[in-house]
Amino acid sequence: MNPVAPLDSQASAGRQHPVALIVEDEMLVRMVLVDTLMDDGFEVIEATSADEALLALNRRDDVDLVISDVEMPGSINGFTLARRVAEERPNIGIIIVSGRASPQQGDLPEGANFIAKPFYPDTVLTTANAMIGR
Repeated sequence: MNPVAPLDSQASAGRQHPVALIVEDEMLVRMVLVDTLMDDGFEVIEATSADEALLALNRRDDVDLVISDVEMPGSINGFTLARRVAEERPNIGIIIVSGRASPQQGDLPEGANFIAKPFYPDTVLTTANAMIGR
């Protein structure tokens, strides 16, 4: 796991709520993440695949954080999504979660964090807030 490094939060400066994109195909896990982040004041966008997440990112330029599972339906997995987000939108914080896949060398872009499932929602929330400098 990489250390949590706060991002330059100019993207969220002046906005009332940071924006998080949750990418998770398991409905119950996604609901827990959405509820946890919304209760802490995040605006949340949901996607059930990395492909859907990329479409959401193309529509929104105000996303501060992506939290993604690794194994999902679609053409790419969460590791590939993380690398694409880091290349195309380096100001976005990235948290990858998985219960089956552990990151290998090169899977995670620099600055991204990995949290193994099962996780405590507060662990994700603490990491999320640290990554956006809250």
